[in-house]
Amino acid sequence: MENIKHIFREVSPEATDFSFYFDDDGIKEAGGDFCYNLFIVTFDRWGRGSGFQIDEYNKIAEELYDVSDSFSMVPGDMFPTFKRAMEYHGFDYSPTACHKLKEITAEYDEKGADPETIAAYLTFKTGRPWDVVSARGYNQGDYCQVVYCEDFHEEPKAYGEIWLGAGREFMYIALDDDGNEIERMGGYIIADCQAWRDEDYKRLLCEWEGVKPEETALEMIDGSHTWTEYEYRTA
Repeated sequence: MENIKHIFREVSPEATDFSFYFDDDGIKEAGGDFCYNLFIVTFDRWGRGSGFQIDEYNKIAEELYDVSDSFSMVPGDMFPTFKRAMEYHGFDYSPTACHKLKEITAEYDEKGADPETIAAYLTFKTGRPWDVVSARGYNQGDYCQVVYCEDFHEEPKAYGEIWLGAGREFMYIALDDDGNEIERMGGYIIADCQAWRDEDYKRLLCEWEGVKPEETALEMIDGSHTWTEYEYRTA
């Protein structure tokens, strides 16, 4: 441990807490722009959705339902033209925009509020590119889809994996010149898609903390043991 000033120690799985990973305004509109929003969606076998920011996701789905419903009324008393329907929902009309929105509403009518359709609608609405990436956890059936804006999120899959528990947490320990601990802090979370080898974990952790790899030790869990010890009495 000579010249080691920093230690990153893997937290045991039973002590890991990923919940605060999502207490981040950078994945919510609170970050300053609607496009900061990131949605994690899972569906059960009955098609019911749940996940991260699912209430906001459902509001967008309801909005798209209203647009689709308005388009279905054309021509009619309320919406004699598609232009009138688009303007009612706050969209500027052009033949190109109308054609695109017709495609999206047709897709919605066929598939419902699936992530790909919602991403297409958000791309149209915001003028920025939205996409969908999938993530899996460790257990069979652990699956989610992440809806995100490409201009605001570079590693969306990491959020999906962490949501499903597919990652590791590390604790940072700072040492003084004599090797004594002077600081300890947890909360360094890495998704499986972000690192695979020990050197990848170490490189990423050092980058985050701004420390030199040659002055840092990485302690990874390499196994665990449990045993039962019996105590006897003499009669």
